[in-house]
Amino acid sequence: MVFGLLKRKKEVKAAPAPDVPRPELPDLGLRLDDDSRERLRKTKVFVIGCGPAGTEIAMHLAKAGIGGIGLSDNAFIEEKDIEGNLVFQPSHIGKRKSIILADHLKAMNPEISVFPSTARMRYDNIMNASRSCSIVIDCSGDLATHFLASDACYLMEKRLVMLVESNVLVLDPKAGPCFRCIVNDLERSRTGRLGSLATIETIDLVLGKSTAGKMFVSGMTKSLEKNADCDCSKGKITLIDYEKWLGKKAPESASAVLDKKTAVKSLASSESKLSGASLE
Repeated sequence: MVFGLLKRKKEVKAAPAPDVPRPELPDLGLRLDDDSRERLRKTKVFVIGCGPAGTEIAMHLAKAGIGGIGLSDNAFIEEKDIEGNLVFQPSHIGKRKSIILADHLKAMNPEISVFPSTARMRYDNIMNASRSCSIVIDCSGDLATHFLASDACYLMEKRLVMLVESNVLVLDPKAGPCFRCIVNDLERSRTGRLGSLATIETIDLVLGKSTAGKMFVSGMTKSLEKNADCDCSKGKITLIDYEKWLGKKAPESASAVLDKKTAVKSLASSESKLSGASLE
């Protein structure tokens, strides 16, 4: 048979992209006694967003011995995500951020529980996804998600650490201001690594060394007050489709909030009916 004499071409597979050097995880200088480590071991947190800040925070908490970490991010790793990231490598391109980060955290500390989710957090899934966690850390960089996380934490009586542009917010929406109360107080600054600061505040919340209702910006700490006109002050908070509402009412990003504060004043007021079903 002629066919038996033909030589098959060997398929040449492209060699996997080599790993690149990763930046080192900054040293927070934590000094934890046995009681502090036990408190951390019994605590679960929920991190929304597995970008640079979310990755750094999750790694710090895993290193400190947090008991469990939930991760939420529906994005796939792209080439632009590699440079400067503490975890992602060229070989990870096309894979889910939350899954790759979860594998890395388990390798760092096999004793912790890690629960990755590839779903985008929305009004219909965030409460179930974060219910077992006592602190939510919002690193999404997305305006709709900031409102969502704040309102969900209000309803579940959970504390919230939020990174918004150059601000780190520590909130307890049930006892103090929510995100809508203080949206017009956001500022621009040249603050350093927000992930390290947010991690320290999260650990201090666990250890009872920090209180909610404050904002870190430009190296300063500002106290935040509840807005008496906000729906959280009136107990009217319910979850809605924030993306649909914001699509017609306000800018898409927190950066736009800082540039156009007048455009979002209605978000801080009960007149906006943000907690109702006013989606027309």
